Amino acid sequence: IIFSHPDFATFMPILTKLVMLSSVVHQIMFCLLSTLPFAIGQVQDAGLIFLSAIATSICVKLGPEATLEAKVSTTVVTIGLATALLGITLVALGKFKLAGLVSYLPMPVVGGYLAYIGLFCLFAGLSLCTGLVINDFTSTLQLLTWNNVVLCLPGVVGGYVFLFVSQKCDDAFSLPGVIVGVLFAFYVLLFGFGYSMADARDAGWVGQLTPDANFSDMLSLFSLKDVQWHVMPSQITTWLGMTFVVAFGSCLDVAAIEMDMGQKLDLNHELASVGWSNVVSGLLGGYTGSYIFSQTIFTYRSKTNSRVVGLVVILSEFALVVMPMGLLSYVPRFFFAATLIFIAIDLMVEWLVLVYHKVLLREFLVLWLSFIAINVVDLEGGMVIGIGFAIMNFFVGYSQVRQVQRVHKRSAAVRNFVSRTIIAEERDSIVFLELHGYG
Repeated sequence: IIFSHPDFATFMPILTKLVMLSSVVHQIMFCLLSTLPFAIGQVQDAGLIFLSAIATSICVKLGPEATLEAKVSTTVVTIGLATALLGITLVALGKFKLAGLVSYLPMPVVGGYLAYIGLFCLFAGLSLCTGLVINDFTSTLQLLTWNNVVLCLPGVVGGYVFLFVSQKCDDAFSLPGVIVGVLFAFYVLLFGFGYSMADARDAGWVGQLTPDANFSDMLSLFSLKDVQWHVMPSQITTWLGMTFVVAFGSCLDVAAIEMDMGQKLDLNHELASVGWSNVVSGLLGGYTGSYIFSQTIFTYRSKTNSRVVGLVVILSEFALVVMPMGLLSYVPRFFFAATLIFIAIDLMVEWLVLVYHKVLLREFLVLWLSFIAINVVDLEGGMVIGIGFAIMNFFVGYSQVRQVQRVHKRSAAVRNFVSRTIIAEERDSIVFLELHGYG
């Protein structure tokens, strides 16, 4: 998702391991700092779209005259610094007990952003299925060939199956079992019909073999002599949007965990923990991360009130980092794509359809307008436009609030006998009303 620009294709095996290493760092920090022993913290989707925007923007600004090494080094250093600065901001919010400030970002705008994440995951899933660059509605026209439709079909069907199982089956092991079953079924069918991995690669079902990416190769990405520092200031607006959204998302995750557990958590402490995790991840060249709500709740409900789960996650992910081979060269493309499409369908249905029954009609319209604005303009510009729509909605709603209250008052005016007589006769016809609101 982050490195969707074609300039990163050559470096993808190493960049993938860098993302995994960042997840290891986040999990270590959550094990050390979180008050929840069962907490799972990983690289999270909330900030990935902004990081992708930063990566793509850098490649576009540097243009074809810059070397690939310069583009990659500039991107990974910029993303690392952006993540570390984000972490410092979150730590400050937590230390000064300002976590409540992030709630001022309008919910419909956040909903439009989350729906955009879903659309982005859909494009990424289709791109992963076919190996094509799919990043907007126009580029989806490339899929209108029989071969590409066939390659996408298992990913789309798999995404729907994962969604169905997650919603209909209460057993915590149902979804993991289906995911593993899909992978197992692919190899059974492949070898059962007499095909080899080479045949699967030639047909596009599995990624081509890539050079081994060793742990030490990641260090070569951070070549400071190749970094083009002049493009970094242009990413400030994207960073501001990322900071707001990640802070908001982290607070929502903590609130959701708190609700599921039925006990009060220190929101400011947990936000500071997320901040320190991002500081360390960024300084090590990693990416934004936070609590993974679903996995944290899964470990909580399994009664695993221990940090052993986090340790197992750390060791498992680190094993993938030091493993020289790339998973995409041996695992079917649609397997990873189905996971992305599963997330895409879930987010888009939740925030573009089902939310209609949970909000006012005007808020629903603001959400859709924010979603459209992000797609038509760009991420940060679309969110600013969405906030503008939310402000207009507030003014419209507030102007329609009218409160009329009858109160009993005595006049302090001094009147003559005739006036007092008339007022006494008309007493039942006189009403004193207090009006509140704007007309």
